[in-house]
Amino acid sequence: MFQDEIHKVEQPALDLLQRLGWQYIPGALLAPAADTNPAQIAARSYFRDVVLVKRLEQSIKRLNPWINDENLRKVVRDITHPVHAGLMEYNHALWQMLVNYVSVEQDLGKGRKGQTVKIIDFDTPGNNDFLCTNQFKIEGPIQKIIPDIVCFVNGLPLAVIECKSPYTADAIAQGIEQLRRYANLRDPSCEEGAQKLFWYNQLMVSTCRDQARVGTISSGTAHYADWKDAWPLTDRQILDLRNQPLAEQAATVLHTDDVPSPDYLHAAMRMAQGHSDAPDTLTAQERLLAGLFHCNHFLDIIQNFLIYEPIDGRLIKKVARYQQYRAVNKVIERLKTGTTRKEKSGVVWHTQGSGKSLTMVMLAVKMRRDPELQQYKLVFVTDRTQLDSQLSTTFRNAQNETVYNAGSVAELKALLQKDASDIVTAMVQKFQEAEQEGDFTNLNTSDKIIVLADEAHRTQFGGLAMTINAALPNAPKIGFTGTPLLKTQKMDQAFGGYIDQYKINEAVDDGATVRIIYEGRQVKTDVVGDSLDALFDEYFKDYSDEDKRAIKKNMG
Repeated sequence: MFQDEIHKVEQPALDLLQRLGWQYIPGALLAPAADTNPAQIAARSYFRDVVLVKRLEQSIKRLNPWINDENLRKVVRDITHPVHAGLMEYNHALWQMLVNYVSVEQDLGKGRKGQTVKIIDFDTPGNNDFLCTNQFKIEGPIQKIIPDIVCFVNGLPLAVIECKSPYTADAIAQGIEQLRRYANLRDPSCEEGAQKLFWYNQLMVSTCRDQARVGTISSGTAHYADWKDAWPLTDRQILDLRNQPLAEQAATVLHTDDVPSPDYLHAAMRMAQGHSDAPDTLTAQERLLAGLFHCNHFLDIIQNFLIYEPIDGRLIKKVARYQQYRAVNKVIERLKTGTTRKEKSGVVWHTQGSGKSLTMVMLAVKMRRDPELQQYKLVFVTDRTQLDSQLSTTFRNAQNETVYNAGSVAELKALLQKDASDIVTAMVQKFQEAEQEGDFTNLNTSDKIIVLADEAHRTQFGGLAMTINAALPNAPKIGFTGTPLLKTQKMDQAFGGYIDQYKINEAVDDGATVRIIYEGRQVKTDVVGDSLDALFDEYFKDYSDEDKRAIKKNMG
């Protein structure tokens, strides 16, 4: 890499990562131990190793102080030497180990029984070991690769960032192509990369300072996306963070122990503004890194905003886009802080084509992992079968939880009456049929129910809203719509106002929606006769003057 590239892209990225809570160690110091530098023993034994095993062992021991040496070795071996069929199978299985934890048999004083082992502490991010490095050399089966930046959590390489010069033509596409080569995705038979590094990978980033996009191991070039909003951080806060001296800032942000909430970063970011020669504008690279790689954000994304979905017989890994991450967390915050049904309710307006169904799935995933909200019954009202399928697949694969689909009015009634923190889906037609049948009042008066309504602008107003309110009188409602709600639809009465908006112009700018161009055309017509009055008189000449006046009045 040329020195100007390092100065303009890689080094600023490393500096910001440190300010966001990551410890930095140059890749040369993470090489296998040499006789001249015994301190390197703690890194790795061979260049083909991609896991920093000593850091992994230390982290597991710190997070699970009860674990004995035998089980520690077993867990580490299961992580470092898994056996699966292909890259996606490795990646999916290891992600499940991270977010769902693993179990070992051990006697803690009350007999030998299964004990849960945390590999990452998602509840308290500051308990984990965050490390970033650059020029991290790895030996593949045929040749070596040297990714620009690798980010490790507890010794596991969870993200790879490829930096390109801002002066390179088509830099983002080149970076993505490089990432695909590293992961041996271009032609697996060539063995041109080091696929093992990507068994553990959760995020892949291509950046050239002025542009930056994120994807996953299954993303094609077209599916890498910008991260245009670092919510809950503002651009001003990121600029202030950029201007802080590194040593002073790192210690402040690294040990943020708060559970994520819309303002959980504000206290950490409220510092005296420093001095810098950097321009007073934010680059796309800085906004993406601040939005995705603050330690709290990073773990939140991994735990709640990655979805593995089978499409056409192939497993696809999807990561949230910035508006999905923002909307889900805003909804979570409203549900947890609102004191009344209306304060908890609201509308998410994300324009058509922006992944609204996936947003609803991610919201359900995060709610099921929240200690408070996991006690709620979730009722999804939708007019499409796709959402039912996505919910069922996601929860069966991720949490082994059954999603109950109401196939009839009687079944819907029974599921709603059941006092259980389960997930129920129903097509909107079932509520319409229930409205016609009557006897759908006070089915469940619990306030531990949340209704999530898809396509709110079409289906959730008028009599249907009354039916849902009558059946579940104390349940807050979150509406999702792809089009703005009209004032005549009495949105405030049904939902309580907007929670998040992602409008069509934003979707067009992001490339999520294709711009629609209307071409005006004038239809040329000829009227035979001197005038319409003459034609009228011709056709209605047999009518009386009184009848003619009546026809003109009624027909215009």
